Amino acid sequence: MSLKSNLHNLKERYKGKKMAPAFNAIHTFLYAPNETTHSGSHVRVVDDLKRTMNTVIMALVPVLIFWNIQCWISALCCCRCRKWCS
Repeated sequence: MSLKSNLHNLKERYKGKKMAPAFNAIHTFLYAPNETTHSGSHVRVVDDLKRTMNTVIMALVPVLIFWNIQCWISALCCCRCRKWCS
């Protein structure tokens, strides 16, 4: 079984339950949805919204990682200087 069919089976199994939005989000993030418009869209652009948002998310990952590291370093330095931790 492929990943797409596994996600589809999980999405159908958890339909109407708490985890349904999580499976729907993962499935839509990885694969294009089956529902498409029958006529042209109002705004025509080269990149569709899904690819643009994927690029934004991928660009934010290193920023969040380094921000998290910076927070930990700042907390450790503050803790050592003021001797809050013993």
